[in-house]
Amino acid sequence: MNFDSARAVVVFPGEATRAVGMRELLEEWRPQLMETLSSAVGHHDPFSQVHVSQAAEQAITVSCSLAYWHAQGRPTPRCLLGHSLGELTALAAARSISEDDAVHLAAIRGNLMQRACEENPGCGMTAVRAPLFDIEAIAEESGVAVASHNGPR
Repeated sequence: MNFDSARAVVVFPGEATRAVGMRELLEEWRPQLMETLSSAVGHHDPFSQVHVSQAAEQAITVSCSLAYWHAQGRPTPRCLLGHSLGELTALAAARSISEDDAVHLAAIRGNLMQRACEENPGCGMTAVRAPLFDIEAIAEESGVAVASHNGPR
């Protein structure tokens, strides 16, 4: 990663950012984080689950983001930010919390979100790509709320 660190700002992604090759990235660049991930989600191979749990999904995102950060040499930009779940990654990259704590906190967050959905049938979260005007109209008609507007679509 080549950039002017005096001017750069790095933003870590939130959840639902899984991609092909994340397991290999983690195993190659940060095998100890793979162990932390397994411990955090209580499964020896969180990537092999047919339906990845909320806890695993979130812990995988944080673990792989940290692995990529490490592979880039842990550059020191002017500012580190995180979108939603990415806040945990940013805190770990800034060394405000340990990487292990970030992965465990991500798993706890995922477990709490999963439990809230199970205890409140019909509740949940989804991402929709459409113009905000259309989404707001559908939400009002359906009795749901738009919790976040992350972009033009």
